[in-house]
Amino acid sequence: QVLDFFASLMEETGFKATRLDGGEYGDHLLLEHEAPGKARLLFVGHADTVFTPEEDWPFSVEDGKAYGPGVIDMKSGIITVLYALKALNKLGEIPFAFTVLLNADEEWGSPNSRHYLVDLAKDTDFAFILEPAQPDGRLINTRKGVGKFDLYVEGRGAHAGKSPETGINSVLELAHQIIKAESLANKALLTTMNAGFVEGGQSAFIVAPSAHAEIESRVMSPEEHQRVEKGMADLPKTTHVPGAKVRVTGGFHRPPMVRLPGTEKLENSILEATELLGLTIEFSLSGAASDGNNLSGLGVPVIDGMGPVGGREHSRDEYLELESLYERTELLA
Repeated sequence: QVLDFFASLMEETGFKATRLDGGEYGDHLLLEHEAPGKARLLFVGHADTVFTPEEDWPFSVEDGKAYGPGVIDMKSGIITVLYALKALNKLGEIPFAFTVLLNADEEWGSPNSRHYLVDLAKDTDFAFILEPAQPDGRLINTRKGVGKFDLYVEGRGAHAGKSPETGINSVLELAHQIIKAESLANKALLTTMNAGFVEGGQSAFIVAPSAHAEIESRVMSPEEHQRVEKGMADLPKTTHVPGAKVRVTGGFHRPPMVRLPGTEKLENSILEATELLGLTIEFSLSGAASDGNNLSGLGVPVIDGMGPVGGREHSRDEYLELESLYERTELLA
């Protein structure tokens, strides 16, 4: 329904509109315009939110801010790119080729649409991601890569009082393994490790037969991406509880978004535009991930956070600063 609405806004433009099969996540919308011999720009936004359709939270406006599910993350970002293109279209033929991908699964990690990005990246010279700007208005030129690992330990149950020596304590082994995993963090390089979920055992009276932990990592560079993946893969090579078996699965599903050849050209173009508009805008790092991570990993120069200004994403306090909606649309155009 959301994509139907966005598609209806563009009907009079004549841009080619295509629905892409999104599998279980809902379809994606592709808008295209050709201009032979010109650079091709790719604009990416997502139509999904973390909120369910049953969320009892109506849209509202108060004191210059709009509130509602997904209002900044990222319905307003999509409005920004669509109206920038509508404005340019009214001024005459748009003098560059572009593709707009509005996907339906970004909040899930883009499990389906990431495969379309691989093909789109082949013909793309530069990309803009319409995620919101930072709450202070800064744009985003680098993002951390994100990895998720599952750590499994298989032990053997036993009576904790009568025959503990016959058991193999998986929880104890898991504790050692979590400490090893956390030691892969590197504060100087902004590499983080987080054991955010742990489960194991049956009760205090039983030597724990199995245990499991979910560990997240965020990194700034491809080198750290590779180092952490190797470090996690090496965990099972050393165990601390005799007989315990350790298994690690998972890896990085979002590579870091880094400054590539061509990124500086995008930054300079934006700074020239801000000067024309009398704005002051800076660039920043974000620890959160987006589709910009995947495009950067495919070699495409990316500027992210091109949407409006707001904050408190993924909470009932999510808001959009309404004045920034026009400002950022004008900037993008």
